[in-house]
Amino acid sequence: MKKIFFVFAFLSIAVLLNSCSNDVKLLAPYKETTVVYGLLNQSLDTNYIRIEKGYLGNGNALTMAQVADSINYPANQLTVTLTASNTSLGTSTTYTLTPTNSIQKNTGTFAAPAQTLYQMPVKLDSSNQYNLTIINNKTGHTVTSQTNLVNGFTLLSPSSGTTTIALTNNVYPYRTKWLTAANGRVYQLSIRFYYSEKNISSGVTTQKYVDWSFASQTSQDLIGGEPMETDFFANSFFQYLGNVIPVNSNVQRTAGAFVFNFTVGSDDFNTYLEVTAPSLGINQAKPTFSDLTNGLGLFTSRYTTSISVELTTATLDTLSLGQYTKNLGF
Repeated sequence: MKKIFFVFAFLSIAVLLNSCSNDVKLLAPYKETTVVYGLLNQSLDTNYIRIEKGYLGNGNALTMAQVADSINYPANQLTVTLTASNTSLGTSTTYTLTPTNSIQKNTGTFAAPAQTLYQMPVKLDSSNQYNLTIINNKTGHTVTSQTNLVNGFTLLSPSSGTTTIALTNNVYPYRTKWLTAANGRVYQLSIRFYYSEKNISSGVTTQKYVDWSFASQTSQDLIGGEPMETDFFANSFFQYLGNVIPVNSNVQRTAGAFVFNFTVGSDDFNTYLEVTAPSLGINQAKPTFSDLTNGLGLFTSRYTTSISVELTTATLDTLSLGQYTKNLGF
């Protein structure tokens, strides 16, 4: 069951003249709260789910957050399963996810770098529904959720047969086109431009890239097949490079691949993004969205796909001599 909680904090103090106690208890009895974050993606060979716990105690909450035991369950205390169900075929298969500490977390508010993720090294099938079950073997606390996968994303332009791209026409924009996918709500294009950078003094060459992201779009429904597109002018690309790549007379740069990256998010994923977006008004109170039963967090799906092309000779000439990038050393 999907839930949206609006959390308001208030404190009321009642003063009783004949009270026999001056103690004020600010901490309620501890209630186990399982926090889950999982985005299933059938384009990956292995999927991971992060499972942590809420904590309560006397003292500074930020200090306690830096203690690994405050947010992590003890090893082997959880049994985590994913059940893949296909109602049309009448099939159902349950997988037990295994814990791993192989992926480290960046430092921040919570304990790092060690973290426990639960992995499923099995390719997902977009025709299945996936049901998550988390059982605390010590307390019996059980958390459940379910999601369908994004299914049927169709890229029209650039097509799978596209090998090069010419960014020389500033009269008409370059158009990326696609058809929406079943269960997909939010869509975003990001272009990654790879290049190498050779230090003239040392002779050392470094591989680098920059990402150029476009505004997301939402579909009208979850059926799929709705046409969408994102357009951009050639000059906008070169102007972006001129803004984000620093001028350095001691380097020589060589252009590499130009990669279109498409990300499709589910309906719940889109709701999560909308709820957690920065508040622009005076009222800064924000709702907390969760699609788990007996837990908090997000368990849903997204899909990613990409196509890599090379820049044409004319485009490389513009990169080398054009007004926005002529000083970048390409």
